[in-house]
Amino acid sequence: MTVPGELERAYNRVTPALQRLQAASDPLLAGVARLVGSRRLPTSRIKPLESVLLKIERDGPEKPFEEIEDLFAATIVVPNSTLISAVEERIAELFTIADKVPPKTTKPHEFLYDDRHLILQLRQEPGREDPELASLRFELQIKTEMQAAASAVSRELTYKTRWLSWTKARMEGCIRALVEMLDGLLTTLAESQEDIGEPPEEQYKAFVTRNKIIQILEQTLAAEQLPKDERRLAIIVNDLLILGNVSVEELRRMLEKEEYAAITGAYSLSAAQSVSIVLFLEGRLTTQASGQPPNPRQLRGNRRYLITREMTDFCPILKDIPQHRRVHLNSQSDQDTTPP
Repeated sequence: MTVPGELERAYNRVTPALQRLQAASDPLLAGVARLVGSRRLPTSRIKPLESVLLKIERDGPEKPFEEIEDLFAATIVVPNSTLISAVEERIAELFTIADKVPPKTTKPHEFLYDDRHLILQLRQEPGREDPELASLRFELQIKTEMQAAASAVSRELTYKTRWLSWTKARMEGCIRALVEMLDGLLTTLAESQEDIGEPPEEQYKAFVTRNKIIQILEQTLAAEQLPKDERRLAIIVNDLLILGNVSVEELRRMLEKEEYAAITGAYSLSAAQSVSIVLFLEGRLTTQASGQPPNPRQLRGNRRYLITREMTDFCPILKDIPQHRRVHLNSQSDQDTTPP
């Protein structure tokens, strides 16, 4: 996947601080896990650059390296749910709990990925403070062993697949429901052919649309533009199509135009950037009158865009997109010297 050079440089600037945060937090988390009786060491990771780009392109945060809370994330796994509160108590002694992510659903018939999430800040020793770590927040997930197993299976079903599938998404929900049952019942039902069922003749409409988007992007864009996580790319592009009132087939026709060949074949652009440029040049992301050229100051909706030098090389008018409609990778002082 092509990653904008500006984003890579910004990512590289913050990575050393994330590595120091990881080095300081891992031993503390391991101590908590041992005290509550965990049978495995905690795991942690720094969010990969490609995943950061996809999250920025999906959510459009104004200051991504301040707003994305899982740039560094860790997981503690405990034998059963009765120990989750014990983990929280121990964590509160060592870290500042900045936020507790609320449950995604309270409906009894929904079974979503909804494990316990805390947003933490490291408590530093007086006199040995690291200023860069003071403002960094990170995500801690607390799972039971069954939840961890279900997450691993669900990830194979829905995250590491090329095509979206209603059947697989439904199976993921079933597995999460079974997490609340005994290990023996989970094993029996998971292996039972009665509960697998046949896929429906008509697929889930939203997945049909996203699968078509993936197919079109694979057929019309340079392979270097495509991320490994094409599922998330399809969501991003689908949001752009909804914003511009563009059908999937219209997207195909636009991307196949000879005048856009340099954009769709560029190794320096990401897939979402190419689609954004084409939709902008087609006047579908702006609100100007029919027959008028696209006006970057009349963008539809309130979405923020990651505008990079590579994009403005192909479409110079993108330089005129207002600052409040952009994702900012630079510091405030850098922004103050950037033309509006």
